[in-house]
Amino acid sequence: MNEEVMINNSPDNYNKNSFLIVNKTKENYIINIRGFMEEFGEVYKNGERLNPYLYKPISEPAGWNETECKENILLVPARKSIKAILHLSILRGWYKIDNDAEYTVDFETEHTKRSPYYYGCKQYVDSLVVHGYKIYDGTLKGKIKLIQKR
Repeated sequence: MNEEVMINNSPDNYNKNSFLIVNKTKENYIINIRGFMEEFGEVYKNGERLNPYLYKPISEPAGWNETECKENILLVPARKSIKAILHLSILRGWYKIDNDAEYTVDFETEHTKRSPYYYGCKQYVDSLVVHGYKIYDGTLKGKIKLIQKR
């Protein structure tokens, strides 16, 4: 068996340009980059569903200060495209993986009108809403191939 590697939601594993967000509307939007919460996320090894060896505990988000709110609340201008990191909470735990297998994740995750408030950014978010920003309310879903860092 090859060296074991763990899959988790570690920010160190994200690419700086993970997502291209295209806003085709006339509205400016707010997105909490950590506000996409799991609806479901299934990991598959060579097409077979894989269960985590350790399940992720449910925890309360920590409160952010004003600087952290500004770093984690993404502003998406009307009729613009931006590249950004979105920390999707789609995995239910930690998984052991082998170098010689193919892994995919089938997921669905939701960002609601409450998402920007999860970390205590009420004053900052409310100030943006007063200036005409809308809070993104929607779902991301898809199937992605996991690529191991070598």
